[in-house]
Amino acid sequence: MVFFNLHTKHLLLSLTIFSTAFLFNTKEAQARPSINTNTQTISTTVPDTDCGKKSEYCTGSRKYGDGSIYKGEFRFGKAHGWGEVTWDDGSTYVGEFQDDLRHGKGTQIVPNGATYEGEWKFGYMDGMGTYTFACGHRYVGEFFEDNMQGKGSILMANGESFEGEWKNNLPDGNGVFTRIDEGQYIGGNKKGKRHGQGKIILNEKVELSANWNNGAIDGEAVFLFSNDLKITSYWNKGSMSEKVKYQFGQEAEQTGNWNSIHSKAFKFKSQIALAWYLVAVESIAQKEFAAANTQLRKAKTLAAPSSPIHKNVVLQKKAIQEKKAPKTCF
Repeated sequence: MVFFNLHTKHLLLSLTIFSTAFLFNTKEAQARPSINTNTQTISTTVPDTDCGKKSEYCTGSRKYGDGSIYKGEFRFGKAHGWGEVTWDDGSTYVGEFQDDLRHGKGTQIVPNGATYEGEWKFGYMDGMGTYTFACGHRYVGEFFEDNMQGKGSILMANGESFEGEWKNNLPDGNGVFTRIDEGQYIGGNKKGKRHGQGKIILNEKVELSANWNNGAIDGEAVFLFSNDLKITSYWNKGSMSEKVKYQFGQEAEQTGNWNSIHSKAFKFKSQIALAWYLVAVESIAQKEFAAANTQLRKAKTLAAPSSPIHKNVVLQKKAIQEKKAPKTCF
């Protein structure tokens, strides 16, 4: 007899925040909200009396071969209607059943504190639901056969968030990622990494438009600043070259390198600081920590004492330490 297609010891076996080349300034990971295996087969001997196969509808309880206990409504000997089940590891499910499967609306809780509340189909999380991870992350959106899939949003415990399209538990398609420094990435994603056209906006003071390939900027990337300064930079698989073009307002575009822009620091000082800060964040995503630290120092040196860059540099240095020692979110 197949009972609920469920042997749940972990609501989530691993979420460590999508992949370092994606967006989150925390740990490396993949989101896997796997509540069940849908393969557990158990046997039990149930007399054909109360709540047995001949009882069309009744209410009762039953202990199954895996130690789980069900209390609730039955139909022809199977859990059907409203009920609750408790497993020997302390996991619980309360909600609707159909033919011994979770089906309808229900809530699952496992001992580590992870929970799912929402729609189920034939034993799977399927439909709209809310998944709260034990470490505090919270996903609200669509599921398909136990996967975050469709449209949804996740709020991370550190305040970062992603809202957009998902596939197989990872951002896939268009979406908006909001970082802890209040910067936003708006654009395409593939298998949990930025992919395709996108842009990063930071405090309405700078916008970086680029093409991402497998999580890394590749090709031409353009910095647009609120004071009409435009810097065109050139990247190869996440690494930025020294070559740049820059233009201020209606002035003629000039070709040079970052040093030539630095020579005009008296005029563009705060803008160059913002640019180096964004470059550093990209380096962190690629695990180029030495380069990131150098770029963060440049940003901090150029930034005005009152600039929020100083606070953000501290956040990014913390992100570097977290990426060096990634943790698993259960």
